[in-house]
Amino acid sequence: MFCRTCKHAHLMAESQLRIVETARSGASAQMRVACRILEHTTLYRRWEAEHGSLMRKVSVEEHWPAQVIALRLVTFGLRHRKAMFEYLRDRHVTGGKRQRLLALFYGPRDTVNSMLAEHGNYLRCTSSFVCSCYLAERLLRAWVLCDNCLPPAPTLE
Repeated sequence: MFCRTCKHAHLMAESQLRIVETARSGASAQMRVACRILEHTTLYRRWEAEHGSLMRKVSVEEHWPAQVIALRLVTFGLRHRKAMFEYLRDRHVTGGKRQRLLALFYGPRDTVNSMLAEHGNYLRCTSSFVCSCYLAERLLRAWVLCDNCLPPAPTLE
C-alpha cells in the first residue's frame, strides 16, 4: 500500500474514511465528535480545509521517515491545540476563572464567543488528531513491513 511516500489526496481520503468509521464505532467521546463534524456541513468543510493544510505538511516530504516525523509533529500540535478545551471541561473551570483564562488567548472578547470558538477548535482538532494518529500508525507499520524500503541485509565476506 505505501511503497512510496503518501500523496495529499491519499492522506485526505484515508482521513475522511477514518472520520466516518469513528462516527460508527469509535470510543464514545471520539464518536460524539466525529458525528458532530459529519452532521454539520459548514463544520465539516472547515475541518476538511484545516486538516488538508496539515496533511500538506506531511505530503510535501519526499521520504517516508520524514513523512512519519511530519505526521508526528502534526499530531503533537493537535494534542496541544485541543488541550485548553479539555482543561476547561475536565476541571469544570467556570465564572471568573474561565473568563480570565479565555481572555489570555482571545483578548477582551466576550466569554460566550470565546468559548464557542474554543469548542469549534476542539471539535476540528480532535477529529484531525484521531485521523493523524491512525495515519501515523498505518504509515509506520507499512514502512516497517515494506521490503523495498528496508536497507539491504549485510553480507558476510
